[in-house]
Amino acid sequence: MPQMLPDDAYEASNMIREKSVNAIESQEEFIDRDFEKELKKLDMLFKAKAVKNSEYIFRKSRLQKMELEKFSDANIELLLAKRFSEGGSSDSFDEQLMKKFTFEKSVMFTDIVGFSSRAAQKMLLDTMTLLAVHDKLLVPIFKKYDGTLIKKIGDALMVRFDEPLKACNAAREMQAELSAFNQRSNEKIFIRIGINTGTVFVKNEDVFGEAVNIAARMENLAKPGRIFITETTMEKLAGKIPCADMGFHKIKGKDEPLRVYSIQDDSNADTMEKMAIEFMQETGIQPNEQPLKAPPSLMLPVSEISSNSGLPDIADMYAPAVDPHEQMLQAIDLARNSYIASVKQGRQRSPDLENWFARFEDLLRPQLSK
Repeated sequence: MPQMLPDDAYEASNMIREKSVNAIESQEEFIDRDFEKELKKLDMLFKAKAVKNSEYIFRKSRLQKMELEKFSDANIELLLAKRFSEGGSSDSFDEQLMKKFTFEKSVMFTDIVGFSSRAAQKMLLDTMTLLAVHDKLLVPIFKKYDGTLIKKIGDALMVRFDEPLKACNAAREMQAELSAFNQRSNEKIFIRIGINTGTVFVKNEDVFGEAVNIAARMENLAKPGRIFITETTMEKLAGKIPCADMGFHKIKGKDEPLRVYSIQDDSNADTMEKMAIEFMQETGIQPNEQPLKAPPSLMLPVSEISSNSGLPDIADMYAPAVDPHEQMLQAIDLARNSYIASVKQGRQRSPDLENWFARFEDLLRPQLSK
């Protein structure tokens, strides 16, 4: 190229760089480019003195920037689709994906003890007020410890932390805050907290992987007012927080039982658990609600019906045991719990479905008082 005046050279350089940036787009051609191979080729050309130093620096900088753009959140869907279409990409491609999108995080799940039972006994506005108080008390605490809210499904929270110690300290302060609230308020809020630390795939601020599922299982196991953590999390605390060994527990999705620990806080946890048990005994809430199962079908196969089967009369089979509106509310409660469980496992939330639950319940509940 001919020599240029400084101002013209500066303008030309800016134009070239602008065009280079504009060329970085989320398109198939861009995704298919192997920037690592292009960088190696450029290094070979430079060592062979086929390109000048200034050109080498500019081209290398541009390729590195384009490689970063390729493995960005904006292109993750295209990258995964490409991998799927090729029946599983090469080891080097998978290695790059894992390097760019997987991190070690601590995942926390919380839920309100007996929320479904309490919601069934309350008017919708009372339920929403309870959730608003819950959020006002707890959200500022985990944010103070650099926690990021991933999902909020009804009474359940899913939060991620970069550091296990911060996750556990946030959990301790959350339980302490609720303990103070319960001692001064007629309305009570008790939560379970489960925490696990492990490798997760981060996509659009959300997290995926087995580590997330295990954190949800810890919350299911936890007693009211308690914090249950995995052995992985406990080891990373390095003795900075006292923990009690709760033994091995078999959890869904794992062949081998996992060792579970409970964070010990003598000034808070024992009091909270005692208050929770007393409150649930007074209100008739079960201490640890089990996942709901779908009700059996009323229609039995013809092969199972015989004169000596001991089955009740057909009319009795179809006679409702409880008020039909109560049955419908129970069905909605079952559907809501199934929905919450599926979102905890990584499925996308549906605001329309959540609104449907609320509207249906609001419509049916007044009928029970008639």
